[in-house]
Amino acid sequence: MKLKNLIFILVLFIFIPTQEKRDTLKSYKKAPSFSLYNINKEKIYLDSLLNKGPIFISFWALWCKLCIQELDAFKKIYDQYETLGLKVLAISEDGPRAVNNIKSFVKGKKWKYEILLDPDGKIRELFGVGSTLPTSFILDKEGNIRLISRGYKKGDEKKFVKVIEEIINEAKE
Repeated sequence: MKLKNLIFILVLFIFIPTQEKRDTLKSYKKAPSFSLYNINKEKIYLDSLLNKGPIFISFWALWCKLCIQELDAFKKIYDQYETLGLKVLAISEDGPRAVNNIKSFVKGKKWKYEILLDPDGKIRELFGVGSTLPTSFILDKEGNIRLISRGYKKGDEKKFVKVIEEIINEAKE
């Protein structure tokens, strides 16, 4: 009886993927197409940004401290890889009344990212984000999701850079 339990537990560990394995996808899934308005009331289409380089998408909110830490930490990465085609879409999940607060907040943070508004959460739902913020995605030039990161902890930037560099290097080949 104990041997059967041990075998069952071993099988679980072998076949149930860890969070890290789930975050780094091996068979790539296409990101859904979408369009949203930015904080300047311009409509931005994901498809128009593809074929230009990697795209980092972060679902965030003003009330989310980890979201702000992630986007602050990403500034250095963006500055380093922007000339190589990196785009950043920071998709705010704040409600419609927060638009003016978002605009002044972003200006104060000096974020150069494309700040998009998803006040009804449709794009969040489309991407299957759920309740965890921040949730971030890195897409390659074809729109394949190459990384999903749920939550944020200092040092996550290393995994972001690794995937961004892989995408940039693949484009050079």
